[in-house]
Amino acid sequence: LDCFGYFGGEDARTAAPGADGGKDGEKKRNVGRVARGPEIINAPIQKVYNVITDFDHYTDWSGNGIKHMKYVQRTPKFKEINYITGVFGILFHFSLYWAMTPNQQVIFRTTKPSRLLQFMRGEYKLTKVGPKKTEVSFVITADILAPIPDFIKLAIANLICD
Repeated sequence: LDCFGYFGGEDARTAAPGADGGKDGEKKRNVGRVARGPEIINAPIQKVYNVITDFDHYTDWSGNGIKHMKYVQRTPKFKEINYITGVFGILFHFSLYWAMTPNQQVIFRTTKPSRLLQFMRGEYKLTKVGPKKTEVSFVITADILAPIPDFIKLAIANLICD
């Protein structure tokens, strides 16, 4: 799923394995990959890490796509969270495992397939580039099971990427 609502693409937006469809007329899967960054953030690495791992306040900076979230498990380096997200009346129910390596990496993946989402996985990578500067890279790969019109894919991608 890329940030322009299409699968595959150019620059950092590249198709994930299997996204080009199968042979002999098999149905094309809605698998896509988005890579963002690296971007330099004018903040210390600890502060950037704290924002990325402050799940209670994701909606403060991630847009209005998260309708509801509930912790299933929570430790300092691991979280399991159930989500309800959506756009245009299409709701996605899924759970994510989050694993954190303080000030270095935050990875996530779905716990199991849901009705509309086969899988989603991604990561944030953090690198200290100065006393108050942090390099951040973000990658996400998703496989949406249901056929969804391009304008809705665009809205979903904008929720994830912007």
